[in-house]
Amino acid sequence: MFKLLRADFYRAFRFKIFYLLISVNALVGLISVLNMYSYRMAFGVQYNAVRVLEQGMGGGFSFLGILSAIIVAIFIGHEYSSGAMRNKIMVGCGRSKIYLSKFIVSAVMCVAVYFSYHAVNFILGSVLLGWGDAVFSDVLMLFLAGLFLTLAYCGIFTFISMLSKSTVLSLIFGILGSLAVLMAVMILLGGLQGEYIADPNDPNGAILVPCRWPAWLQWLARAFINVMPSGQSAIISMGEGSRYGLYIALSAVWVVLSGAGGALLFRKVDLK
Repeated sequence: MFKLLRADFYRAFRFKIFYLLISVNALVGLISVLNMYSYRMAFGVQYNAVRVLEQGMGGGFSFLGILSAIIVAIFIGHEYSSGAMRNKIMVGCGRSKIYLSKFIVSAVMCVAVYFSYHAVNFILGSVLLGWGDAVFSDVLMLFLAGLFLTLAYCGIFTFISMLSKSTVLSLIFGILGSLAVLMAVMILLGGLQGEYIADPNDPNGAILVPCRWPAWLQWLARAFINVMPSGQSAIISMGEGSRYGLYIALSAVWVVLSGAGGALLFRKVDLK
């Protein structure tokens, strides 16, 4: 196991896309901080570093999911295209150990990309925006929720990449899948919030009609939103997330299920 990890980390440290995405997410963090600061100076809106932290969950475009999908799909896909995966199995490396090594190294890279955004916020955002009256424990739980969210994405995309054996398919499933789930989440959120109709007492006004879906359907919609990583990122990014402990637990479940299930199914993958 140690030799597998050493070889995979050696590849990771030479993986140029990894450093590119660290730079990209750090730049996004810098833009977010400066954007919040400009709004604060121009309009007096009391944005602080907590809001930047929330936006760093990537909800608007499922950005964390896309970055994680790119890292995992290309890193693991190269193992298949180069024949390295088949060679490792032929020399006696256990499939479960190979799978675990790929997940650990991919997770380290995804987490490093996640950190790059927040490092900018913790340093520059603290100076320019401050943290307002935020409680340290809440900030920590928010940060940890994003960290586990990233691990959940990594676990799911490792599962897809290890079983699909194709970089292209893994990228398609990862990127388009993240966006499709996000779109479904936004549609469900809109439906749960109700709809505006013309106010019969005011020709120029409108009133909000509560959601008319059956109670069981509303429950399923909320469950889907909270369980899916893209749903969690969307809720947190809108500043509406408060159940960080629940999100951490659900993300941990994704990691365990994708890791255990992927390791079992990888034993049956034909590498001929």
